[in-house]
Amino acid sequence: MPDLKSNESNSLNMVLALGIVIAIVLGALASYAAYQVGHGQAEAEAAAQLTAKQREVDQLKADVAKAQAGSKKGSKSAPPPVKTSTLTAADLDVAALAQLPADKQAVALGVLNSVVGPCDPCVEAGLSLAACTKAKGAICENVSGLVGRAARLAGEGKSAEQITEQVSYQAGWARLDLSGSPRHGSADSPIVVVEYSEYQCPFCKRAQTTMHELEEKYGDQVSFVFKHFPLAKHTQAKPAAIASIAAERQGKFWEYKTALFEHQRDLKNEGIYEQIATEVGLNLEQFRRDIADPTIEAQIKADVTQAKQVGVTGTPCFFVNGYKLKGAKPLEAFVDVIDRELADR
Repeated sequence: MPDLKSNESNSLNMVLALGIVIAIVLGALASYAAYQVGHGQAEAEAAAQLTAKQREVDQLKADVAKAQAGSKKGSKSAPPPVKTSTLTAADLDVAALAQLPADKQAVALGVLNSVVGPCDPCVEAGLSLAACTKAKGAICENVSGLVGRAARLAGEGKSAEQITEQVSYQAGWARLDLSGSPRHGSADSPIVVVEYSEYQCPFCKRAQTTMHELEEKYGDQVSFVFKHFPLAKHTQAKPAAIASIAAERQGKFWEYKTALFEHQRDLKNEGIYEQIATEVGLNLEQFRRDIADPTIEAQIKADVTQAKQVGVTGTPCFFVNGYKLKGAKPLEAFVDVIDRELADR
């Protein structure tokens, strides 16, 4: 006779086993569903971060274009406050910054994202040093040097305030074309002082003493480039500029320039330019031919055009490695910029 209790027990065991299997399957399905939800959320968050970063980059590009357009128009409106950015070391792609420990990198990035770039377009658009760097030279190619400086100072343990002081300039930076202009000193000098000047301006004459002091102080570390910017109110400024270019063609520009400033009170005297030519040892026949050459005036005009493009409105005006110093500044103003630039080399 069949054992009914045994059969009931077997059926119960089968039901329990089936229930356990179903529970395991349902648990696995629930875990997979939870994984899918979590994975989807992570993907959504990552996509949102990428979208935000792309939005920031797109805005940067728009700001760059606007800044460049505004700079070309010579906007005179008050500059906006700096737009604080959130760019990272990876965004800026500067080795010196990427190699810093996290804490010091954060200090450098805090400065770079909050301090306005030094060139006129950056100032006009309120772009930070980091934003200008992200533009990769579309505005000013010197900015990577400032990022390197910030990284170096952060690595030395300098505070954000100390770094800010060393990467901020009172006057803007400008890109200059120095081709064809007379240069005194080595072409390999790390510091280039560009002088926009004219020979009848008393302040330009006063500034020559400062230029000599810089040469004595820094020697081969500094070279000097001269650009012509004769003012219309000075009737002898343009004739003197023409005469100095004629002297340049005989390799005597700097000697002639020095003599012109020494004879500044005599520039209205008849025959003064030939007199100076004789003093510095020029061939007079060639000097006379060159003074009459119309291409010299074109050279002066090119200097004046570029001067206006970079914001020169009067004389003298200097650019130290591109940083503008307007007027006959004291020696200390030049030393401040030069010492910062030399510290990076």
